[in-house]
Amino acid sequence: MDQAREASNKQCRNTAHICRPLSNSLTLSLVVILAGLGGVSDALGQISSDASVYAPMNNYAFIDAQGPSATMDDAGTLIRLNEAHTKYPTINGSGYTIAVLDTGVDFNHPALSGRYVGGYDYINGDSNPNDDNGHGTHVTGIAASNDATYTGIAPQAGFAAVKVLDSSGSGSFTQIESGLQWVIANRATHNIVAVNMSIGTSDTYNANVMSMISDELSTLKAAGVFIAVASGNGWFNNQPNEGVAYPAADASAVAVGDVWTKDFGSIGWSSGAIDYTTAADRIVSHCDRSTTMLDIFGPGALITSASHNWEDGPDYVTMGGTSMASPTVAGLAVLIREAIEEHWDPADWPTGSDWQDTILQIMQDNAVIINDGDDEYDNVTNLNHDFPRIDVLASLDATVVPEPATMSLLVVGVFAILRRKRK
Repeated sequence: MDQAREASNKQCRNTAHICRPLSNSLTLSLVVILAGLGGVSDALGQISSDASVYAPMNNYAFIDAQGPSATMDDAGTLIRLNEAHTKYPTINGSGYTIAVLDTGVDFNHPALSGRYVGGYDYINGDSNPNDDNGHGTHVTGIAASNDATYTGIAPQAGFAAVKVLDSSGSGSFTQIESGLQWVIANRATHNIVAVNMSIGTSDTYNANVMSMISDELSTLKAAGVFIAVASGNGWFNNQPNEGVAYPAADASAVAVGDVWTKDFGSIGWSSGAIDYTTAADRIVSHCDRSTTMLDIFGPGALITSASHNWEDGPDYVTMGGTSMASPTVAGLAVLIREAIEEHWDPADWPTGSDWQDTILQIMQDNAVIINDGDDEYDNVTNLNHDFPRIDVLASLDATVVPEPATMSLLVVGVFAILRRKRK
């Protein structure tokens, strides 16, 4: 690292004033506490690697004093998570790990306790990646909470906490790269099969771009790891130019947008985006989008999940954004991986990068199709394009197939019945 880059990183870690994000600054992809994302680029190119990050977190929701009523059950109902858990109780993520690159995780939270496999804090340089912001804990709860009310997608999955963002949600590509290298080094030990990155750049891109972390993302995908990344929340500023934030725009990533889970009334965001009315499966007005770059949608507004201040404050808090949608996809990737390894002949298992491609294809082929513009009532440009939104039950139904031995027994049984009828 050169001296200028190190000094820039140090300044953004230690100063409390708001710095202007650089064109490739990474921010939390969260609307309740997220900075608005700006600028769009359509050109295929490379993001420079010498950027520091300081993300002013100023994109929050304007709601009434009592706030909206939201639970993970709303999201679970929308994507048929509850039905899937009931039908396939043993497909729950046990034995698999999700790596969360974020602000850290409060791994002692009751909904997460006992399933932390390890991690590292690349902000403070120690092996205690505790969450001093709240974003990482909330995201991890969506993916892996085992609370009876706020149940995560893969409620028995382990999780690795890799802290690459500080208490204000700031970080750098250098820290992100170190975090990804930790995942690569520990993937086999902890059986890490999915990575969640609810972070993004200020700029959005409508073509694949590269950065200093592209090598690490490519290595993880080639090793069979599914990489879910939030598409970003800057659509109000970026419209009508299509694009998603980076690293969602990386060729190795799966870009995830967010939809409303139900009717919350009218919601306005400090970025300027307004949802005059809300309803299930409407695309949230802040969501960065592209007809070619956005791979899949998940529920993202509004979601109640684990709080990092649970010992002194509320156990659970409500947030919304593409940050919240991304871990629903990462969690589902774990369940599909588990279903494949339990129900497919090993000779038919995907290998290498085909794992991500196969899992994403299963999600897309069995998704609910939503349309951007069919019933949205907001103040942003709608693309009038169909997108897939995850359906957990349909994805698992399509993945779980009878074992060959079971099929043989069924055929023999039918044959015996037919013989008796002929007599």
